[in-house]
Amino acid sequence: MKSDEPKPRRGLHVNFAVNLIGAVAPIPIFILTVPVYIHHMGDARYGVLSLIWIMIGYLAFLDLGLAPATINAMARLKLDDRRERAQVLISAFSINILMALIGGIAIYSIGLLLLASGKNVPVELEGEVRAAMPWIATLLPLVLLSNATIGVIEARENFLLANVLQVGSTIFGQVAPVICAVFVSNELSA
Repeated sequence: MKSDEPKPRRGLHVNFAVNLIGAVAPIPIFILTVPVYIHHMGDARYGVLSLIWIMIGYLAFLDLGLAPATINAMARLKLDDRRERAQVLISAFSINILMALIGGIAIYSIGLLLLASGKNVPVELEGEVRAAMPWIATLLPLVLLSNATIGVIEARENFLLANVLQVGSTIFGQVAPVICAVFVSNELSA
């Protein structure tokens, strides 16, 4: 095959299998780490951490459909049209960064308001959550930019790489805090 010829695409069944494995692969990690979280952090801290993860997941909608739109635009462009691909990427990342910053500020502000209300966080954890709020607020920009990057990879139908990156980041996001809770500190700010 000549270097200027496009690579043959994988079949639908292969891409489906890769995506299915990517969706299922992190499940054993969750099953193994949740008891460790609860043992080392306690029910209340793990509950707060779970709420943070849920809130970040729900606020990922702030990409406002930009990830699928980017995938669509990138998939339509020819591989050798670097200028147009770069314009799509710059636009997508710029909008994602703006929305992520707005979302991060919203998470920080809402989190502080919830802390001030005193209804949603156990009193003994308020200081820990307050200290963790800047870190929590930075998670949303990371998630949105990660989703946009994965979308660009998926646009080229490189589902294996996209799934390796997603599974790797999911596992890292689940295991790193466990390691921190066990070996560094069980406080949320850590």
